[in-house]
Amino acid sequence: ILGGASTVGRSTQVLLVNDDDRAAQVDLLVYGPDGEVVSPAGSGVVVPPLARSVVRLSALAPDQEFTAVHVVARTGRIAVSALQTAADGLIPLGMSALPVTQASRRVVIPDIPKVTTARLLLLSPSGQAEVGVKLLTAEGAITPVGLDSVSLDENRLEAISLTEALAGEAAGVVVTSD
Repeated sequence: ILGGASTVGRSTQVLLVNDDDRAAQVDLLVYGPDGEVVSPAGSGVVVPPLARSVVRLSALAPDQEFTAVHVVARTGRIAVSALQTAADGLIPLGMSALPVTQASRRVVIPDIPKVTTARLLLLSPSGQAEVGVKLLTAEGAITPVGLDSVSLDENRLEAISLTEALAGEAAGVVVTSD
């Protein structure tokens, strides 16, 4: 799950659903810009049979602007989703579902709509990696300056701004890794 936050005004809930007739046990590993966030509360979370559990990201990794959460089932099968809410004081600003992703050497994000700001979150869970980023625009594929080769450290979440490269236009994104 990419993009969850636990800062003032942003709250993320990880939803764990067990549709089996046996309890499931999972570990939630959280990664931030400084690497893995060690959290005993994320280890051995039990989800009862035919039930769901909600885990607040703030209980696992407080004060994180952005995170990646890796859910590992020790026993049983789990469906995972996440919801993020934003507020300005007591005024709700909205809610969004966060994407559940799989580690891969090639990822295609088919559409980033016209927005004023955009960032790409990248994590290498198994060692250092070099990644390249291309934008799929109406004029064709382009490689933004400085994004042809980006170094990722193991288990450190990297946020790359796409705001300037997108220039307010919609585009797809292709990320490739060595």
